[in-house]
Amino acid sequence: MVAKQDVESASLANPDFPGSFRKFISDSWSLVEIKVIVTRRHILWHAFGALIFPLSMFYWATAISPGRFESNFRILVGTLILGIGQAVGSNVGLWTLQDRFTRRLRLLLTMPVSKASYAIGTLVYGGLQSIILVTLILLFAWLAGADYSLHWTVPILILGIIVTMTGATLIVVSLVPDVNIGIIANSMLGIVLVMLSPVFYTFENAPRLFKWLGWISPFRYAADGIEKGLSGQSASWSELTILTGAAIVSMTVGIRILRWRDI
Repeated sequence: MVAKQDVESASLANPDFPGSFRKFISDSWSLVEIKVIVTRRHILWHAFGALIFPLSMFYWATAISPGRFESNFRILVGTLILGIGQAVGSNVGLWTLQDRFTRRLRLLLTMPVSKASYAIGTLVYGGLQSIILVTLILLFAWLAGADYSLHWTVPILILGIIVTMTGATLIVVSLVPDVNIGIIANSMLGIVLVMLSPVFYTFENAPRLFKWLGWISPFRYAADGIEKGLSGQSASWSELTILTGAAIVSMTVGIRILRWRDI
């Protein structure tokens, strides 16, 4: 009890004390700044690498889809979710792998930085990349003739996907035995999780196996909600609740098993 009171007193007296909330925010933002400074010289390559595959899928699916694209929001929904999966699973995952296997995490410990600060910094960095990517995809879709509107639930669902993917990326990075397997696993993560879920097509039109996966995949519910939001409707509370729960569980597990002081 005395030790706990001493920690609380020190935290209040010194805002930079390791246990203070101000330091938690400062550490998280410092990690974002470090990642941005390192990658800004190659930002166009990062953006192009994350955009090229989802955008190719977008135009390919548009070309073979029946009917007018203007009313087929599911193609755009799948492209958005796939793009976020690529941005977080590949770019953020690669950076985190480098932190682990080049021993940069050991240097971060000397600040000192907590696992939660590192995870939140990674989440914000991935979120910034995803927001840029989503904006570009929506712009290209508009130029292609998509007549959509954005309900206020769409940004919430997109945020839920970003958090879920970041947590899944932290889990994969913590489990892989070396950087080469990690690169393969993270490259596949965003693609496999999205493509096995009914996001480019509705749950009703999914093959039988994918229907089983659709019941448990949070991306299926996110896709249903975003499709409604692009047509100006509100996502249901069940879709928002399921995605929020998936985001909390994914991020919590990712932080808990993150390889930290034993690296």
